[in-house]
Amino acid sequence: MTDKETYDLLSEEDMMEIKILADNDMNCAKTAAAMYMHRNTLVYRLTMVRRKVGLDPRRFWELRELIRIIDKYEGG
Repeated sequence: MTDKETYDLLSEEDMMEIKILADNDMNCAKTAAAMYMHRNTLVYRLTMVRRKVGLDPRRFWELRELIRIIDKYEGG
């Protein structure tokens, strides 16, 4: 899957969750608290991201790749 295809599959909400996860050092509990949601809800949503694009945001190198793709197409 190309970077553009991956980016197109991600919703705005997915991208926001990925960025906040990275900002919170991949800590799901802190990320969930920052987003005012239950930790299990966040874990479910991250699992859905993995199923959509084949990259797991809970794994460091895959999160890094997702951030790179998002930044590439958002101009960030």
